[in-house]
Amino acid sequence: MYHAKNSIADYSDRLKQISEFCFDAMFRGIKHQDETCDKPRSSNRTLSGVTANVSNEVNNLPVCLQRRPSSLPKNWRHKFQCDDARNLSASPADFKAQKRCVIEWFSKYSEVQRNLMLNELLDMCNLSQMHLLSLRLEENLHKECPPNCKDWLSWLPDTIALKIFSYLDPVSLCQASRCCYSWHELSTDSYLWKSLSCRKPYLFSPSLLNSLIIKYTKNDTGEISWRKVFSEQYRISSNWRKGRCFIKEFSGHSEGVSCIQFDDERIVSGSFDTTIKVWNIGSNSILLAQTLTGHSKTVRCLHLSGNRLVSGSKDCTLKVWEMEKKENWSSIACKATMIGHSDAVRSVDVCGERVISGSYDCLIKLWDIKTGACLNTLRGHTAPILCVQSDDDKIISGSADTCIKIWDYSGSCLQTLTGHRDSVACLQFDSKRIISGSFDWTIRVWDINTGEHIRTIDWRTAEGHNRAVRCLQADDQRFLSGSDDKTIKVWNIETGERLVTLRSTGYGITCLQFSDTRIVSGSYDNKVLLWDFTV
Repeated sequence: MYHAKNSIADYSDRLKQISEFCFDAMFRGIKHQDETCDKPRSSNRTLSGVTANVSNEVNNLPVCLQRRPSSLPKNWRHKFQCDDARNLSASPADFKAQKRCVIEWFSKYSEVQRNLMLNELLDMCNLSQMHLLSLRLEENLHKECPPNCKDWLSWLPDTIALKIFSYLDPVSLCQASRCCYSWHELSTDSYLWKSLSCRKPYLFSPSLLNSLIIKYTKNDTGEISWRKVFSEQYRISSNWRKGRCFIKEFSGHSEGVSCIQFDDERIVSGSFDTTIKVWNIGSNSILLAQTLTGHSKTVRCLHLSGNRLVSGSKDCTLKVWEMEKKENWSSIACKATMIGHSDAVRSVDVCGERVISGSYDCLIKLWDIKTGACLNTLRGHTAPILCVQSDDDKIISGSADTCIKIWDYSGSCLQTLTGHRDSVACLQFDSKRIISGSFDWTIRVWDINTGEHIRTIDWRTAEGHNRAVRCLQADDQRFLSGSDDKTIKVWNIETGERLVTLRSTGYGITCLQFSDTRIVSGSYDNKVLLWDFTV
């Protein structure tokens, strides 16, 4: 190698010599008279021979090395021509000799010396040389580099690279996994998919997440495939957004379905035909359905919790049913009947060992679920009570008097919310808000702490229902509403944006309930529909 045989002083002298003439001589090679630049009008005649010689030298270069000023904007071409005219300083013979000398020297330099040489030469380059270099380097850039020379992520520690990837959405993460091997290794890391599985809007209830974890845990190693867990969550979430589902129909009632409840194994429906039917959720055969008879009029409300079912009817009574299911048989028995209302029982809720009922007699009653004794009566509404919901410290009710009232268990009315123009038919609440649906065709959202009205969802401004809203239910991400307009609408609980509209078989929706993967609805056509989003 050159650096092992030659002195530093010799190398420096040669570097200085090359820097003085190399690039000017390399591409031009014909001596130029200074006076030609001062006479632009006659420059074509004076430089005709010069131009011919330059053209011959340039034409001998490879195509990619020939200057292409025509590829630049017109206002830049004169700069190339002017540079050619002003910088021609070596005869063809001198140019060839100097070029051979430069090439010979350069070939003997080490990698470091070559880099120093190029750095010096680049400082001397004008626009035309820079343009030429950009064309020449385009094909050979990174030709001999290691595979990851342009991948800045591969130079980072894995923890930092994973942190960067954690900001990607699922689609971008999948696309990144197809870029190269190193990105594929990063994008398939369990940390990324586990964090996505716990992020809205893909996070569902703990019960669904636990079931997916069990499903995708390897028995031999105990390793959880978080990518498959998230894939299942993403598919269900996408089905919800697009309204993509499989509908199963349960027929057996002789009149319209008025109320509905369900869990993982069964659907319970109450009807205007005075009966309650318990369906196997895996089969819609009427032969597998159990029929409960005990009420003498329309069954208006149900509450299912575990093996305990509470029903309310137009016959002014509530009944508590105990349901047992074994491997080969099941039984249902009425354990208590609660008598105290003087008119139809329209709504029921259960909180712990207490049953809360709302009636057309304008009263709310609290009952002991074991003994059936009435614990307290709440008075304040001036019209039939259509809906009640409770938690550990309060009860919220909606009435045909258009008001929503918040109560404590002692019977004191803490707050009254007004705003609806017709009966409040349904409501749900959580720690932040109350959501109510009304016969005035609107859904209203209220601040549960202040009672302030937050927003109204109607058909004019928010793609709402255009008939009475009869039922709704909410979770921490969305809420669903059913209406006499024959639709079920899914809404974003934070913004009130309509996500999707589901259309039924042509009859108004009287009741609904939903979980992470299913909706069960009832309507006036005597049928129960199961909307399954796991397809």
